[in-house]
Amino acid sequence: MKEENMVAMTADAVRAKEEYLFTVGARAQEKIDKLIAPVLFEDQNGEQYIWHDGQYERVELRKPEKIVKAEPFETFSLNGLLDYILTDPEGRFREGTRHIVRVKSPTLVEVIAPETGYWRERELVAYCKAVIPEISFGRYMDAEDFQVMVQTCFMDSENRAVVLKLAGSVRKEQNMQTADDGVSQKVTINSGISTAADVI
Repeated sequence: MKEENMVAMTADAVRAKEEYLFTVGARAQEKIDKLIAPVLFEDQNGEQYIWHDGQYERVELRKPEKIVKAEPFETFSLNGLLDYILTDPEGRFREGTRHIVRVKSPTLVEVIAPETGYWRERELVAYCKAVIPEISFGRYMDAEDFQVMVQTCFMDSENRAVVLKLAGSVRKEQNMQTADDGVSQKVTINSGISTAADVI
């Protein structure tokens, strides 16, 4: 460049030029920052933050409500529970999903779905509760209730037949005999339970 075209700049002019360029650059950078999409990230404690317009902002997430669970399917035998799982009428046992079968007690077996949702809940899908007959010992029972209990709670066997025969032949009787000779009277009363037939 020729010397006649060069303009001498004072120190104030140089400073003003630098400030102008800095201000223009800062405004341009601000416009670029606004065009950049916000960045979402998570810290080591699980808190989420967003980077936008050159600053961090903590994101308050609304936690979802708990899932409304369906009432579990109830069966009274293991075969019934197995049939429910194999037929899968509600589509709960799709391929690829694994369920937990838990034997909670000798009379209760549960089928539990895998964890789902934000709260990682497990849903009780179905359960089998055995219906156990009540066998009463150590208390009085009338003959009819005793026969029903024996027939429903015990396996059919020769011994059961003998017990039922004995229970069927028991009868309660009460009789009275009197003898009168005109001077004195004699009364004999028999009361109690006896068997109508000899049962071995």
